[in-house]
Amino acid sequence: MKSNIIESIKNFDIIKLKDLLDDELSYMDVSKELFIIKLEEKFDLAIKNDCHSFDDVFFGICGSCNKGCEGVTFLSNTGYYLDLYFESPDGNAVEDIYVCNKLTNFADLEKTVDLAFYCYEDEKVLFQPSIKYLEIQKEYQQALDDIKYFPSIIKLSELVNWFDRYNGFRKFVLEVDMFERFDYKLYSEAFSLIGDIDNIVTLKDSSIHASNAMIELAKANTEREKVIWLLGNLDDLDKAIYFEDLYIKDDRTLEDLYIKDDRTLVDCKSKTLNIKLDITEYEYVLDYFQFIDDLHEHLMTKYKPSEEQFMKGKNGYLEYSLGNYFRLSDKYLDLLEKYGL
Repeated sequence: MKSNIIESIKNFDIIKLKDLLDDELSYMDVSKELFIIKLEEKFDLAIKNDCHSFDDVFFGICGSCNKGCEGVTFLSNTGYYLDLYFESPDGNAVEDIYVCNKLTNFADLEKTVDLAFYCYEDEKVLFQPSIKYLEIQKEYQQALDDIKYFPSIIKLSELVNWFDRYNGFRKFVLEVDMFERFDYKLYSEAFSLIGDIDNIVTLKDSSIHASNAMIELAKANTEREKVIWLLGNLDDLDKAIYFEDLYIKDDRTLEDLYIKDDRTLVDCKSKTLNIKLDITEYEYVLDYFQFIDDLHEHLMTKYKPSEEQFMKGKNGYLEYSLGNYFRLSDKYLDLLEKYGL
């Protein structure tokens, strides 16, 4: 039985594994169904990179949860690996399977791409929700239901007004301990939703400042004046990335945000959002964010240290910051002092 399960995992054979695992047992404290789903997701990731099975199986000793017990490493020739511990009192029947996070093998192995997976506390079969959990769950589900019935195109002002109704929920979620957000799927997803909407709402929140900043920028003619403008607005650096990060694609650019070159419509897609947003009257804010990023990148490129300067850095490393690049170039030192950089 154990050997058959090991063989099915080695061969990425999910169908066979479904037959071998017991419907009445939990694995990694979650249901058999969820355990297999998570394992299959990792197999699919490897398959996309032309790894269709593990090539060998090695043994080792667990140094963590099941310290001193024998664990198994599944390894492909391309470096994909998965370390598992099989709970098998008689060496045959498998009562549980865990990902082993600290497995020491008996031989040196080329383990480069870890296919380990994680189960949230609220995915476990014995999970008992707290009152706080149930309250957040209720509000989160209500927010998702609302979003599902948004109009085909929603105005930024309408989104802001809707989000204001969830101020209590937002505060509740943001106060959740960071480690709890890692441990609970609900908290992680709710935090992501709040973050995505916060990043959109910043367009309206920044509108007055962006307008004044763009007026000041128009007066900046020399590089020094533009540097002064940039250093005074560094708090808004990388905010354009908020919008790019709403995209689940590798080749995105800020221009991809706009629908059919209509600069008033922004397509916002993420794991939690899929809305078309009308940013009429706020287009300049997105342009402001982008200009800050572009100017910063231009200056970083222009004042990039020489290869010789890099070699003089500790282990060939230099701090990647505009302030440091200016110092190495002996430029704008008075401005760096003025702005505390």
